[in-house]
Order: sequence, then C-alpha cells, then structure tokens
Amino acid sequence: MDYCPNLRTLSLNDNEIEIVPAQVGNWVYLKNLHLRNNRIESLPDVFSHLLILQ
Repeated sequence: MDYCPNLRTLSLNDNEIEIVPAQVGNWVYLKNLHLRNNRIESLPDVFSHLLILQ
C-alpha cells in the first residue's frame, strides 16, 4: 500500500475480508478505523496504537 500521510479515517464497512494489511496500521496519521458489519479473521498488532478502533 502507498503511504497516506493525510488519512484520518479508514472505513471498511460491510466488507468480507480475511485480513487487514499491517501496512494500514503503520499510517502515522490514521486515527479511526471503522470495520462495522465485517467478517474479519484477524487484525495485525500494529492497530493497537489507534485512538478509536471500532
């Protein structure tokens, strides 16, 4: 994935995804990750720094 310095919110609502790539968690300015109504097997540990993880 490309580096996205200005990304604040990532919405993956209503998707069927097995894995969210760890690179997303490395985006320095990502503050909110929305994963409502998804089927996700696992999230990488790098997401633990997010202020709001829904």
